[in-house]
Amino acid sequence: MAEEYTESTETSAGARNDDLTAKLKSWVIDDMPKVVKWREEARTAFGFYAGGEKQWDEKDIQTLRDKRRPVMSFNRTAPLVNAVVGSEINNRREVQYIPREEGDALADEILTAAGEWFRDQTSAEDEESDAFEDTVITGMGWTDTRLDFECDPDGAPIVERSQPVQALVNDTAMTRNVSAMLIRELGSARVKDTPPEMASEDFSQFQLAGVPTLMLRIGAVEQSKYDAAMKSGAALPTLHSSKFAPDREPAIKTAMLAEVLALRQLMPANSAP
Repeated sequence: MAEEYTESTETSAGARNDDLTAKLKSWVIDDMPKVVKWREEARTAFGFYAGGEKQWDEKDIQTLRDKRRPVMSFNRTAPLVNAVVGSEINNRREVQYIPREEGDALADEILTAAGEWFRDQTSAEDEESDAFEDTVITGMGWTDTRLDFECDPDGAPIVERSQPVQALVNDTAMTRNVSAMLIRELGSARVKDTPPEMASEDFSQFQLAGVPTLMLRIGAVEQSKYDAAMKSGAALPTLHSSKFAPDREPAIKTAMLAEVLALRQLMPANSAP
C-alpha cells in the first residue's frame, strides 16, 4: 500500500528535522568545553612525544635556567609510540565490504573495488597511519575522506589526516554578541548558524595564539540557483572551484555591511584605542 503524502506529513517531517537539528546543536554546545580541555591535554601529550624542552613547563624551565642548570629530558614516550605505530604499519588490512544478506555479493565486490581504486588515488594508508599515531598519543585521531572539487572540477579523491588540535572554534561570547546584533540589524531570515564541518583553515592559528575568533560566512550564490540546488540536492561549486560564480554585487555589499556592523559592535566609538 502506497504511503499517502499530505501537507501534514511534510510538516511533521520538518518538525522532526528541526528537533534533530536542535538536539545536535545542543550536543555540540555541551561538548565544546570538553573539547577545549582535551585540546590542551593533547598539546601536552604531543610535547611529551616530541621530547626536549617541550616535555617541561615554562615555569620549570625558567627555574632551571635561573639556577644555571641544564634542561635535560629522557624521552621514553616516543620509542613506545613508534613501536605501536610500526606494528600498525606492518599489519595493515585491506578495506573489504562483506555481504550481509543473500544477493549482496556482487554489490559488495563492486564497492570493494571502488574503495580500492579510491584509496589507490591517494596516500590513504600513510594518512591513516598518521591518524593512528595521533590516537596513540592523544586518544583521538581521524582522517577526512572526500571528493575535492576545488582542485578538480570533476572531484579529486582525497584522504587526509585531520590535525587534531588545530580546529577553529568560534569564541562563544563573541559569537553571541555579533550574531544577536546581526539578527537585530539584518533579520533572522538572513542570519543562520552553520554546523561544524571538516575543512582546511589557517585561522585556527590566531585562536591558538589567544585571539578571540569568529568566522562569518557570506552567501554568494544567486538566490534562484541556491533554491534549485537545495531542492534537487545538487552540490554547489565551492569557493576555490573554477566553477564558482558568485552573485558579485549583492555578495560584496552584504559582506561589507556585515563586517562593518560587526566591527562597530566589537569596537564602539567610545572605547579606548
